[in-house]
Amino acid sequence: MRICFAGAEKERSMDELLSVGAENLLCSYFYFRKMSDSKATTILEKAKEAGAFVMLDSGAHTYFSFHGKSLFHRKHIAGSSVAKEKPKGYVEPEVYILEYISWLKKFGHYFDVYVELDIDSIVGVEKIEEWRALMEEEGLTPMPVYHTSYEGYYGYDSPMEQLTTRKREWTKLVEKYEYIGIQGGMEKSEYIEMLQISDKAGRKVHGFAMTNKDVFRNLTFYSVDSTSWMMGAQYGVTYVFSGDELKTKDPDHKSVRANYEDWCEKHSIDYAALMDDSSGAVNQFNASMWVEYQNLVITPMHRNDASVIAAGERKEIKAVQRPEVRGKDQTAEFGYHCNTCYIADKCPFYKKDSTCSIPFKKAALKAQGEHAGKFSIEKALNAVVEQTYERLQFALVAEKAKGGLVNPDISKEIDRFVHVCQKVREILNPQDSIEIKAKGNGIISQLFGGYGKGGGTKPSETGKDHRYDADEYENFDDQKKREALEDSDVEDGVIEMDDEPEKVLAERPWYDRGN
Repeated sequence: MRICFAGAEKERSMDELLSVGAENLLCSYFYFRKMSDSKATTILEKAKEAGAFVMLDSGAHTYFSFHGKSLFHRKHIAGSSVAKEKPKGYVEPEVYILEYISWLKKFGHYFDVYVELDIDSIVGVEKIEEWRALMEEEGLTPMPVYHTSYEGYYGYDSPMEQLTTRKREWTKLVEKYEYIGIQGGMEKSEYIEMLQISDKAGRKVHGFAMTNKDVFRNLTFYSVDSTSWMMGAQYGVTYVFSGDELKTKDPDHKSVRANYEDWCEKHSIDYAALMDDSSGAVNQFNASMWVEYQNLVITPMHRNDASVIAAGERKEIKAVQRPEVRGKDQTAEFGYHCNTCYIADKCPFYKKDSTCSIPFKKAALKAQGEHAGKFSIEKALNAVVEQTYERLQFALVAEKAKGGLVNPDISKEIDRFVHVCQKVREILNPQDSIEIKAKGNGIISQLFGGYGKGGGTKPSETGKDHRYDADEYENFDDQKKREALEDSDVEDGVIEMDDEPEKVLAERPWYDRGN
């Protein structure tokens, strides 16, 4: 998947992006149309020399924001003062599309793909299809964009009919075009349905304005675009790539930038300017984090997507050669793999076409394999501890491999590991016991011999608290157990049991017999 950095039509933005290795760019014609030809050529030549993938948006979103309200008011609020006003520099849609076609005939060769003027919410679906045909008649090959307005245009009387209309109209575009766009802001489930159709046909799909990383990283788009990398200069946001996540730090946590002096040096970013909150340096820094996220997470994750294969980009990527899985534990096949690891270029244990060789402890997993067909709580908990420890080991190696900068997330992992060990030790405590709390003089006190009934301690005025051996409880017949548990005097009951032998606990390096 390509993450296209939007806003690259400005020369400063183009320079910032190219300086940190951004290879996928999105420009807007809305801003190019105001430039001189020489200025536009200078900017686009930079992208060409860098070998970047460049998409041109028609500027529909900006056009709608700038002109749409005026059109709406003049259409629906006739006679008002607003209705008579036009924004400065206003251009009628019919004029805009002709200017766009003329400009593309001069500069279209700079772009890998350019988008139709999809302002259907202003002029209607029928006009958009008319303009698309006009562009094709002029020898251009615009990317069509699907909007939900298609469904409203063709009409539907029920949600089911709406889905039928969407499938029909989307399928028409998929059958005719190699590369298609989808509007942003739809539900994830809606994207999945549509992408299943395009994937089956081997088509490329672009998702517009995909700012939600959790959405696009799990969908099979060929490309998406986002302006998020510019949020730092606008709103003080800082992006930090850690592990396999791109994390967003709000303006109150700008201090995290102080940990990345070596990173800035590596990516030719002015560290002092970054710490002074210079907009250019902040944009460069955030863009560099997005590029890292693209290269180490998104690209490997989507290398086998149908759209990527159809585009002929898979030939340069070799599939991971997984070793034969021995024994009955098939989960071993899903471990870390060097070819897709995000620290592959820095890890001292890296070996091409191999599974991770960081010396993790696998004892618990092997033990589970020896008890195939039997579920063992003890072994399962042991596996949880071992797997948590394995994650911690990997994170520590990654921290050192990436220059030794302190990663606060690893501190959280350490705390989590300690917490897991403590909880497991509590569960596997070798003392077999039942703790029963009862209030009053009901059957619980009679059955288990409270004060004055054969033993125990004198209860407090508010209740009794007795602790008995589990074997003693087992001696009561089922009827008495039911009566005890159903007794109306019982306010709260807690049973704490453990039947793990001491010899099993002794095998745990994290279990302290003395405690």
